[in-house]
Amino acid sequence: MKKIIFLFSAAALMACGNNTPKTPEEASDEAQAMTEEPLMGGDEDEHGCKPSTGESWSELQQRCLRVFDEGERLNPIEDNGTVISAFALFNTDKSKVEIFTSMKENTILDKKGDNLYEGGNFKYDSAEGVLYIDGKEAFKKEASSKML
Repeated sequence: MKKIIFLFSAAALMACGNNTPKTPEEASDEAQAMTEEPLMGGDEDEHGCKPSTGESWSELQQRCLRVFDEGERLNPIEDNGTVISAFALFNTDKSKVEIFTSMKENTILDKKGDNLYEGGNFKYDSAEGVLYIDGKEAFKKEASSKML
């Protein structure tokens, strides 16, 4: 019986832990740390987009959008263990395509021929779904999984 009382007392003391009151300075530091992390949807960029919800600014469409919902997913050709996709988003008449990559700036490509778009060091073949960077195949449109 003494062992049970001893174990119960030891457990109760451990559960109490350190309940010393915080100094005003410690409380202020804790409150500041909590407010530094924006809540989901509580952040906005210079265009009013909310990156924490997946929104990006489209220069081509002049609006905030979730490119993974509206664009064509292009997966990396080389498998380096992580998958960071690029996305292609066309304007309404398909005369231009905006390429979203992990780079800071999106790139707008102009139509140069049937299904071929070019701009800077990017070239996109929309028929093949291949994005070339510096002349090398870098990304490819994911295969369609339509059932017949």
